Amino acid sequence: MGIGEMFSPLILRVLSARRDEFPAATISVALAGSALIVFGVTSLLLSGVPELAAWVVIGLALGALNYATKSLAIGAAAESRGPGEATRSLASCMLVVGLLAPVGVIGWSLLISGFWTVGFLLLGCGCGTILVGLFLNRNHYARATRAFSG
Repeated sequence: MGIGEMFSPLILRVLSARRDEFPAATISVALAGSALIVFGVTSLLLSGVPELAAWVVIGLALGALNYATKSLAIGAAAESRGPGEATRSLASCMLVVGLLAPVGVIGWSLLISGFWTVGFLLLGCGCGTILVGLFLNRNHYARATRAFSG
């Protein structure tokens, strides 16, 4: 995943070409969830050297999408208020991330202890990530439409 960080500028350029940062971040989250699904399916269907080769490619993609999502989310948080309010927006974003990260780790450990197959676990997490990304994107467009028409 760390090597995939080198490809995040390419992902950023492609996703933010015709979109604002927040919709681009939600698409990046949905793509990262798709990578998790592919990772889970790969671990269920393949074994040995082909599985390892697929994991390398998926890890590169997941790393690039992860770092691109972080960059886009920070940019969207900085632009969410006015020009003089970027510091407060970023502080709020970091507070939410700091508060919810331990919840995610605890949830992950509870899921692992309850499931026997890593593939099913990754499949569920990938689907959940895609749903969150799509939900956030839908809500963003609904707010933008109301603001534009009102």
